[in-house]
This record gives sequence, C-alpha cells and structure tokens, in this order.
Amino acid sequence: MAPQVMKPMFHGHTTKADIWSLAIMIYELLTGKFPFKYESETAPDIRDVKLNRLNFNLAEEIGIDPELMHILKWMLTEEEYKRPEIKDLLTH
Repeated sequence: MAPQVMKPMFHGHTTKADIWSLAIMIYELLTGKFPFKYESETAPDIRDVKLNRLNFNLAEEIGIDPELMHILKWMLTEEEYKRPEIKDLLTH
C-alpha cells in the first residue's frame, strides 16, 4: 500500500499510488522478497517507509540491472509528487 494511502488524512489516491504498487510487485517478482527492511515480525508499516529502509542489497547481489533499480527507487519515493507518471516510465 502506498504511503499516502496509509496516512490518517487519506482522501483518495491518484495513479501515483498505482506506480508505487507496481514497483513493489516488480521488485517482488525479481527477488522473491519485499523491497523494504522492516522491524516488525509480521509486516512493514509506514515507519519503515518513512525511514527509507529500502532493501536493494539483495537486488544488487543477484545482478538486477542498475538502471532498473534506479527506476524502482524513483517509483518508491515516499513523496507522491516526486514519483513518476506512467508516461515518464514509458519514455525512460
């Protein structure tokens, strides 16, 4: 779930939440793991996202293209307004 959806003052979402979700799915398909390190034994929460606990070491270890990693990090930017639009991804 995108960070803006987890916030108490959530008033709906834009396609930027879908960009976030797509990045999560791509990372999990490539690595078999969730892209964030988290302290909870059950699941990550908004604090893990805010602390930017991205777990990209595994992806680098298994040889995922650095350009793809750059794109995934961009897609997983906490601030919704900084995330790419789908048109940005298609032309990148």
